Amino acid sequence: MNTANNRILIVDDNPTIREDYRRILCPSNDDADMLDDLEAAVFDATCQYEKLRPNFQTAFATQGDAAAQLAQSAMDQGMPFAVAIVDIRMPPGIDGVETVKRLWRVQTDLQIILCTAYADYSWQGIIRELGVSHRLVVLKKPFDPIEVLQLCMAMTTKWAAEREMACRQLALQNRLVASVQQVERVAGELHQERRHRQDDGQSKSEAEMVDMMSGLVTGIAHDFNNALTVIQGHLSAALMTSDFTGTLEMPLEQMLQAAQRASMLSRQMMALTSDVEIPTESRLINLVELLEQQMEMIQRVMRERIQVEICHAGQDVFIRASDTLILRLVNLLIVRSRELMPKGGKLTVTVGSRDITSAEEAAGLHSSAQRGRYSVLQFDDTCLHGAAPEDRSHPLWQETTADHEPARILSARRLVDHLGGWMSVELIEGAGCRHTIFIPSATMDAREQNRSSRPPAGLTVLVVDDEKSVCDILGYVLSSQGHRVLKAHHAMEAWTQWQTHDQNIDLVIADIYLPDGVTGFELVRHMKAQRPSLPVIYMSGYQPDTFSEGENLTIGINYLSKPFDVLDLLSTTARALESSTPPTADQAFRPVTSEPHPAQQP
Repeated sequence: MNTANNRILIVDDNPTIREDYRRILCPSNDDADMLDDLEAAVFDATCQYEKLRPNFQTAFATQGDAAAQLAQSAMDQGMPFAVAIVDIRMPPGIDGVETVKRLWRVQTDLQIILCTAYADYSWQGIIRELGVSHRLVVLKKPFDPIEVLQLCMAMTTKWAAEREMACRQLALQNRLVASVQQVERVAGELHQERRHRQDDGQSKSEAEMVDMMSGLVTGIAHDFNNALTVIQGHLSAALMTSDFTGTLEMPLEQMLQAAQRASMLSRQMMALTSDVEIPTESRLINLVELLEQQMEMIQRVMRERIQVEICHAGQDVFIRASDTLILRLVNLLIVRSRELMPKGGKLTVTVGSRDITSAEEAAGLHSSAQRGRYSVLQFDDTCLHGAAPEDRSHPLWQETTADHEPARILSARRLVDHLGGWMSVELIEGAGCRHTIFIPSATMDAREQNRSSRPPAGLTVLVVDDEKSVCDILGYVLSSQGHRVLKAHHAMEAWTQWQTHDQNIDLVIADIYLPDGVTGFELVRHMKAQRPSLPVIYMSGYQPDTFSEGENLTIGINYLSKPFDVLDLLSTTARALESSTPPTADQAFRPVTSEPHPAQQP
C-alpha cells in the first residue's frame, strides 16, 4: 500500500522566511551551489542527493485562519497535508499555538513542526496548551536548513507509516468481524438443524448425519481457534508493549474484545457439539461472569417470545469446573425451559451462594449434601402460569419423579453429580418449573490471583506447531520477554532441534495434533525418556477432555487452550516451570551465545 505524502503546509507571515523554506524544500536549478553544500553535510558523498530527497509540495499561509482554511480545503479534496510548519508568532490574529489547535481539529493526524524562539511560550507553556503529542516537535530559531530538511523527511515518513498502520488495523478488524459473523451463522444453522431433527423424530441415519455435522463444526472451530490465537496474541502484545495514542488504542481494544467474543462463540459451538464424554479438566470459573457472557447466546437459543433475565447479588460466585461442562449444563436446562414454554414466557436464572452450617440442614436438602459453602444456580420458568393449583393433569407433575424424568434432565443430573453437587426439580403451583443446582464453591488461590506472573528471563523454549503463524506469535511474545525461541513445524523437525539443543532447552510448548500422524504426546514421551524433568506445555484448539492419551491436562498449568492471549501464555509458562522438577544447576537458565537468535535469522 503506497501512502506516501510529501505535501507540507507552511504558516509564516515573514516573506523572507517563506522563501527560505521554499529554497530548502523545493529548490530550483539556480540553487545548485546551495544543494551541493547541503548534500555534503547531510548525506554520504557517494549518495545521489536528488534521488534521496523527496519532491516536497508546499503551500503557504500568512496567518492561522488562512492556514485552517487551506487544511480544510485539502481534506475536502482528499489531498491532506502530511506536515505543517507553524511559526509561533504571527501578528495580527491568532498565534501559532492556537493555529495548531485549529489545524488538529481539521486533521487529527497532521504532523506539526512548531518554530519558536521561546520568546512567547516556554516549553512548559507549549505543553500546557497543546498537551504531550508524538505528532508535535519544536524547531528552535534561528533554524539550520539541514534540520528543516531532516525534520520534513522524518515527519512525512512518520505520517505515511501511521496512515498505513491505521489502514491495516481497519482491514484486520473487518476480517475479524466477517469471521465472527460466519461462526455465528454456522452456529445458528447447527442449532436450527438439530432442533428440526429432534422435533421430527430423526432416524438413526439422520442422527449420524448430525454427528457428522457436529464433527465438522468442531473441526472448523479448531482451525478458527488457531487463527484467533494469532489475532488475539498480536493485539494483546501490541496493547502491552506499545504507547498508542487514543486514536489507535480504542480500535485495538475493540478488536481484542471482538476476538475474545469470537473465542467464546467457538467454545460455545464445541460445547454444543460434544454430547457423550464428561470433560475432566477444570479451572476456576466465575459463574456470574460466565452467565453474563452467555446471555446473548441464551437469548438466541430461546424463542423470541421468551424473555430471559439473569439475577445475582453483584458478588462473584466461583466454582472449579470445565467451561465445556458448565456450558453444556446451561444449554440443557435452557433448551428444556424452551420446550416447556412453546407459547412464550419468562426464564429467570439466579446465581448465588449458600452456607450449609449443620448436618441437619444438609440432610434436609439432599442425601449428597454436606456442610460447607455452595454455589447455587436456579432456573425458574413460567410454564404453568395461569394453571389451576388443583390441576394435576399436566405432564410435568409426572416428570418430577425419577422414573419419568426426560433425557435432558437425566443428562443434567449426571453432569452435576460429576461436579460433586446435586440438582432438584420442583413445580411451583400457578407459576412454573424450578431447577435448582448446588455445586461446591471454590476460592481463588495465589497463582490465580497473580495471573500476570511471568517466567524468569533467559530461557530457551522449543515451540512446535504446524501453523507457522502460531509459531511466529509465540516466538514474538517470548523473544520480547528475553527468551530464546526455537521453532519446529512437525515432529521430525522438532526432534532434530531437540537432538541438537537438548541440553539447552528449558521448556517445550507443543501442539497436540501434528502432521505425519505423530502427536505432541508421542513427541514429548521420546524427549522425556532422555530428560524426565523437562517442563512441557501442550496446546490445542480442542478442549483437554477430548484427548484419551497423554498427561493429565490442566488449563493454566500444562495446557493452553487456543485461542489464548499474552498473559495466558506468560502465566502458564511460569506455572509450568514452577510445577516441574527443578533442573540441575548446570541446566538452569544458561546463556546461549554460540548462535544468532532465531528472530534475527532471515
